[in-house]
Amino acid sequence: DGNGDGDKEGWKRWANSSTGEEHIFLRCARPVVSGDAPKSTQEAVELVRVCTQWMETDMASNNAMPAQQMLEPGRTENINHALALGTLLIAVVENAQVLNVLGKASAPKGMAQQLSKTLASYVPVLLNFSPQGAARLELFRTQTLVAIEPVDSAKKDLVARPLIDDSAIFSYLHNRYQGDIQQTIIDLILASFDILANATFRNERAQTTAILRSFLINKVPLLLTTLSSSLFPPLTSEYCITEALNHVDTNAFPTLSNMFDESSNGNMFSDSVRQDFCFACCLHGLIAESSIETLLGDVPMQSLPANGRYVKEDLVQQCLSDPERAEGLIDELEHMDGNVGAVSQAITEVIGRLCNNKETMSLKGLCSQLARKPSSLDVMLLFDKPTTILQPICDLLDNWHYDDDQGEYQPVYEEFGSILLLVLSFTHRYNLSTVDLGIRTPDSFVAKLLNQGHLSRAMDELTEQEQNHLDGWIRGLFDNESGGLGDELMSSCPPQDFYLLVPTLFHHIVLACSTKNLSDDGLKGGLEYLVDTFLLPSLIPGITW
Repeated sequence: DGNGDGDKEGWKRWANSSTGEEHIFLRCARPVVSGDAPKSTQEAVELVRVCTQWMETDMASNNAMPAQQMLEPGRTENINHALALGTLLIAVVENAQVLNVLGKASAPKGMAQQLSKTLASYVPVLLNFSPQGAARLELFRTQTLVAIEPVDSAKKDLVARPLIDDSAIFSYLHNRYQGDIQQTIIDLILASFDILANATFRNERAQTTAILRSFLINKVPLLLTTLSSSLFPPLTSEYCITEALNHVDTNAFPTLSNMFDESSNGNMFSDSVRQDFCFACCLHGLIAESSIETLLGDVPMQSLPANGRYVKEDLVQQCLSDPERAEGLIDELEHMDGNVGAVSQAITEVIGRLCNNKETMSLKGLCSQLARKPSSLDVMLLFDKPTTILQPICDLLDNWHYDDDQGEYQPVYEEFGSILLLVLSFTHRYNLSTVDLGIRTPDSFVAKLLNQGHLSRAMDELTEQEQNHLDGWIRGLFDNESGGLGDELMSSCPPQDFYLLVPTLFHHIVLACSTKNLSDDGLKGGLEYLVDTFLLPSLIPGITW
């Protein structure tokens, strides 16, 4: 009719464009994979920006829809949409032209950082649908992008951590040497000695040389054991090790006979790294003990470990039956005897079992001791991924709840805080993301603490329960007439809720001090509570606020 109502009756209202977008993503991915696109620097920049925007849009859409609903059978279009976008993203971040643009100083300021930040949030979403795709994107974010980005002077002093596991090492060695196991073994040994020598020559920190030395003595023999299984007669592991040691610089790593030679004043190491390495190889059956004297050029001054080669399973059983044994093993992480791999993996497994069994008292002691010795964390990451170590702990913290017959609450806070402190030690020392920790849901307490734990919130953003908790903590810390921090407050406020309130609590403390509503003595008295053992980890979100 004249009003156009007849035309409107034939209109079809838009409902969901997931299928159309899926086809667009897949069609766009093809030329990117083949290298036909992007054709210019500007195209590469726009492609990265559009991909970043699509990730943000997809996350906003997912946040509006519960994860369970997305995984329902009738929601296959959402899954296919996520898989197609993941395919496009992988094609883009692995494209040579895109990588070249991201690595240039002339790239738009902040583009690489924004891409990294968005990927960090998007990877956990993709993890629900495509673990392999999520892993490739996380590998790009944590390795490739870090390598090509200009060095950030504010972050250059972060402690390094192994970013690849054994399978990646063996894959690289296979591709590099095309199955030449003899040369692989020789070059691996020489490279490990050279890296340690170079670190010492550059006067690197003792912590750096210690971890490199542990890699040489405790990790390399384990890698050699796997490689040697592919050797065929007449080649033996002992022959390859002998060949490698013949090429190791005796000025940096003297033989026993050279160590006491007065004319050799340029030796970097007063003790024999060669000797430690030889005995570690002997411990793992790579060389005969009778050959060590020949390799060192004199009678050795040490012997194999008194207890022989450790077996991880035996150590785990010892630790489970005697918690003090587990804490004693932490000291052995500093040893240079070839047994540290079994020690580290045993500690990791014990942590996992204690988490599964909710034996929080024993776990508290183990986590506290590890957190007090940051160098032990470096060693553990030589043998296990952060996820393997930390995912069970994060699951425990996320699902922590009081027992029905809970009597005292301060010890619970102390156990929770000690365990949380280890997670925070790992994440802050190595700049770990929630993906590194194995966290898959944004509702995770640990994820919220890491992503938002430094942000204070306005009172109107808090729920009524959170406002009551905040009021209770302020009164408990600073109001002497309230009787201090009692079980009533802690029983109503689980540890997870307290730690998420800490930045807001510190905001109100600073506000009270600046407006003279809190005296210096009152402030001191309240802070004395926070430095007590059961609340000590709260200083971390407080300091980062």
